[in-house]
Amino acid sequence: MPVTCKLCDSREVRFFASETRGEHVFSSYYCKQCDVYQTLGDVPPISPDYVSLDTGDLGPRHVWLQNEHKTNAFEQWLRVMRRHVRGEGTDRLGAPLLDVGCGVGGFLDFAQRAAFRTYGFDASQAQALSAQTRHPDVRCATNVREYLKILDLKMRFGFVTMWDVLEHMRDPLQVLRDIRTCLEPEGLLFISVPNGAPNGLKLLVAKALRSTPGLIPWEHVFYYTRRSLRALLVRSGFEVLQIGAVVPYLRPLSAHEILRRSAHHVLGPTPLALQIFAVARRSVS
Repeated sequence: MPVTCKLCDSREVRFFASETRGEHVFSSYYCKQCDVYQTLGDVPPISPDYVSLDTGDLGPRHVWLQNEHKTNAFEQWLRVMRRHVRGEGTDRLGAPLLDVGCGVGGFLDFAQRAAFRTYGFDASQAQALSAQTRHPDVRCATNVREYLKILDLKMRFGFVTMWDVLEHMRDPLQVLRDIRTCLEPEGLLFISVPNGAPNGLKLLVAKALRSTPGLIPWEHVFYYTRRSLRALLVRSGFEVLQIGAVVPYLRPLSAHEILRRSAHHVLGPTPLALQIFAVARRSVS
């Protein structure tokens, strides 16, 4: 049976790899037309493991992974925003900022310290409640429209961020189109995702080691490359201002960590950067 790309409707889609979770097999496919990897077949609308988290699952390591672990990248975000911001003031400190998929609020903590007005939502009730203790306007929601309705908000945001979220979204076109409607005319959208370009290399290494490539296709239902991320944003009504490599999320120093940071440093300027970001604003057309 022919398969069709979820982003561009092309049939130039080929099987890439499968991974098994429990009794289910999840298959990833590569679309030559738009250069994206995607999970096709029976995938839950939202990851059951994620929405079923409870407060007991939010231990110190879980919180650290969303906070201090990513501080290096959060600081990079602020530098990038200052480069692209337009309008009154150079920093627009105090502008309303919406973090989509805010988790326990790690990035919102950083943004609040930088004097932004913080808003956010997350599909996990437990994580949203955790973030809400420090950011009163956080709610449990699965999309922007639902979030705005819950709070009865009619406002637009100066900044919208998506940290390690878009790769989980089953309908990214609709997600981005909804975000576009709630951005200020000069507002900035920031997206950080794992890069799909190294997937071929991961598969070769996995075959050599007789293991799986570790793509977790039931969670990461899309892997974007620079080209496919740009195409998705343009198709969603955005003007792409910059695409680049995300600096590494920092872990305690060890031999493995030194190797990981070195890989980020070497691969960052190349198409094989391990993590990529995009900055965009609403297209005027």
